[in-house]
Amino acid sequence: MSDDFVRVSRRLLADTQFRGICDVHAALWLVLHASLEAGWVDVKGRKVHLKPGQLACVPADLAAAWGTTEPLAVRKILHFVAMGFIKLSQAGEVGIITICKYAEYPPNDQEIDRAQQLFTQLDDFPPPPDKSPTINELFELWYSRYPHKVCRGQAVKAFPSALKKAGSLGVLLDGLQRYIKTKPKDRPWANPATWLRGERWLDEEATPEKPDPSAPRRLRYAI
Repeated sequence: MSDDFVRVSRRLLADTQFRGICDVHAALWLVLHASLEAGWVDVKGRKVHLKPGQLACVPADLAAAWGTTEPLAVRKILHFVAMGFIKLSQAGEVGIITICKYAEYPPNDQEIDRAQQLFTQLDDFPPPPDKSPTINELFELWYSRYPHKVCRGQAVKAFPSALKKAGSLGVLLDGLQRYIKTKPKDRPWANPATWLRGERWLDEEATPEKPDPSAPRRLRYAI
């Protein structure tokens, strides 16, 4: 459905049988992708006839659309069946999902006209200004998490180059978190500028050395 509209009642969003916002999003996805009119569709090379309120799909397509795995998508569909939101049928290897009470969703002509007017009005609004964070804001976020706050001016100068090399602030923050977690207690904290110039976000976690079973054991004697 591209230019079509559906009517969604607040009762659907407030249904306590949905187990969270992911269930609600999946339910809305089904409603929006259900056929408005009877007709034939092609699914995986197979022609399937759909009635209003039906859609044809396979678990892999649902998993991809919902950003989850196939087993979880199947469990979600079975939960929707149990709560009476949909019904399932089969057309060969293709599953047919029927939205129960689908007649509540298609809007009338007056509602469609009103929705189109609203979308036209939204198109007249200027695009929102670019609110991408500045380099200073990114630095402040990174510096606020650095445990050893010294030589701030040098860190400010080193940050843009480090950010460019890392590719994103997330890479710097992940590296910093790894550094905080694995730094030996007997070693001092690196200065922020030193950490950035040394590309320390690329440091890997040190693996503890395993004792050599063939090495002679040292015995201590109490005197």
